[in-house]
Amino acid sequence: MIMLLMPWAVNLEIKNIQLNIVDNDHSAISQRLVNKIAASTYFRLVEVPVSYEEGLRNIEIGTADIVMEIPRHLETGLDE
Repeated sequence: MIMLLMPWAVNLEIKNIQLNIVDNDHSAISQRLVNKIAASTYFRLVEVPVSYEEGLRNIEIGTADIVMEIPRHLETGLDE
C-alpha cells in the first residue's frame, strides 16, 4: 500500500487578478465598492482609468486582466 500526502498540492482558488475599475459614478457608494474590491485577495487593483477604452488598452498591453465599469447614477439607482 502506498500513501501519498499532499496537503497543499491542489488549490483551484484564483487570486491576484489584475483589475482596472472605471468609476463613472464618483459617489460614496461607488468609492466604498472600489475600496472593498481593492481590499480583496482575489483582485489586485492596478489602476482606476478615466474611461472604459483606456481600461481595454491596459488589457491589450498586458497591465490588466479585467475591467470593471461602475455606471453613472449607481447610487441613485440603489435608492429606488
